[in-house]
Amino acid sequence: MPPLVVIGQCYFTYILAQGPDGLYIIDQHAAHERIMYEKFKRSYEEGGVQSQKLLTPLVVELSNEEFIIVKENLDIITKLGFEVDFFGNNSVVLRSVPMIFGVPQLKKLFLEVVAELQNGGSTTKNTIDNAIYTMACRSAVKANDRLDKKEMDGIIKQLRETVNPYTCPHGRPTIIKLTQTELEKK
Repeated sequence: MPPLVVIGQCYFTYILAQGPDGLYIIDQHAAHERIMYEKFKRSYEEGGVQSQKLLTPLVVELSNEEFIIVKENLDIITKLGFEVDFFGNNSVVLRSVPMIFGVPQLKKLFLEVVAELQNGGSTTKNTIDNAIYTMACRSAVKANDRLDKKEMDGIIKQLRETVNPYTCPHGRPTIIKLTQTELEKK
């Protein structure tokens, strides 16, 4: 990616930036999702996702099946940044959660990670990747989030440092480039 200069934000969804060879339209959610995915994946592979303690622990009620999945995959769940204690019949207490952007719905995020582990059938690499995809998606800025220039510059800088800056983890493009010639033709 060439150096880019932020022009602004369009529809509070796209970052507009000018490069030496054209106009770049960056999907802020897809770009931030790529950044967060690679960050979480690297942290997971290096020993575990950084977590933050909750001021008030969160009790989560689980089905029998979900409770068994949590017990069987506790090491993976811990490595993903969740500190979990077992609490009565089919309940767990979340004491720490992954350090992520914004204020996500923690219970929903935890249940989505458990569902990924449940759907995977075993602790395969793809199952863990899917759990990391889920965490990245939930922690990324969303469409309609107002970003200031510093935040947009930060996303572009971090995106440039990723292994694959051109697609989100699901394969959607993060960037569209229009050359000056293409703009003039239109």
